[in-house]
Amino acid sequence: MRIDLSHSELFLRDDGIVQVNTTDHDYGMKELKEINIAQGQLNNGKRRLLLVIVSEFANIEKEGREYMATDESTQFSIVEAYVISSLAHKILGNFYMRMNKPSVPTRFFTEIKVAEEWLNTYRPSDL
Repeated sequence: MRIDLSHSELFLRDDGIVQVNTTDHDYGMKELKEINIAQGQLNNGKRRLLLVIVSEFANIEKEGREYMATDESTQFSIVEAYVISSLAHKILGNFYMRMNKPSVPTRFFTEIKVAEEWLNTYRPSDL
């Protein structure tokens, strides 16, 4: 199953990972809530591993960062891995981890393969 939003694409991969591909967009709380709802639909309300591929010029607003770290935002995630490609995203990711303290294990990576390997260390036996 695939869900296309105006700013993101989500799909459940064959390996049980939910992947989100972002676009060059300014993400606020509205967009992140839309992603959260779509993730719940893909997961049938279950928690899964989440892989987010961040577009080079995607940006997240302060309210969006605050929302991302909440229990509501992470209700369908066991763990979250973000693949980033710019120094600005690295700085923003470090700030997010220190200031917002996400409610599930979260890491930022520059390579998809390394992010997938890390996600799989959290794979439950029934996934």
